[in-house]
Amino acid sequence: MEYEIVKSLFITLALGFLIGIQRRLSSLEDDNKYFGGGRTFALIALFGYISAWIGTKVSYFSIVSFVTLAFLIALAYYFKVSKTGRTGLTTQLAALITFTLGLMVYEHLTNYAIFVAVLTIVILEIKPRLQTLERNISPVDVQAVTLLLVMSFIVLPILPDEMLGPYNLFNPYKTWLMAVIIALISFIGYIAIKTLGQKYGIFLTGAAGGFISSTAVSISL
Repeated sequence: MEYEIVKSLFITLALGFLIGIQRRLSSLEDDNKYFGGGRTFALIALFGYISAWIGTKVSYFSIVSFVTLAFLIALAYYFKVSKTGRTGLTTQLAALITFTLGLMVYEHLTNYAIFVAVLTIVILEIKPRLQTLERNISPVDVQAVTLLLVMSFIVLPILPDEMLGPYNLFNPYKTWLMAVIIALISFIGYIAIKTLGQKYGIFLTGAAGGFISSTAVSISL
């Protein structure tokens, strides 16, 4: 039992530390005064873990802790904006996510916590690419995403997944699913080329297409 506690504490501190290091390095690259580094984020994660533990004995303690942390972060953000005039909530949101990682580890959701931490670091790390994508997004792109979502989550679920027509040769669900897959591959390729350039974009499209469906790639080509 003690080993499991030590292990979970170590994982909690490690996840917070990694996110904090990423934020620290990012602030150095942008020449910004950073909110916190590895130690700060490790302590925030530990705070989340301890809050979850106390929450088993004191009702709503985790919620109170989260609100308190959010208030302190908001206060620090206010003074930062007042002093520097620079806005941006990325680091502050990362701190709140780090707190929840501690909660998740305590609740034995360690694998999910690790996944969320890695995903958070990846999102933070690809900031320049995301900013490039945001600048290049047009109304046509938004319409394409909307159409893809409608095809995937509104039209597809209501189609019957059974053979119809003469000789039972037509399955509406599977036929439309193929159309959705082809549209998804095309959209991934479009975004990849727009963000990464033609060379890497085409490579990513092929890789994504092969992962999703080799048959769909053959048809789309």
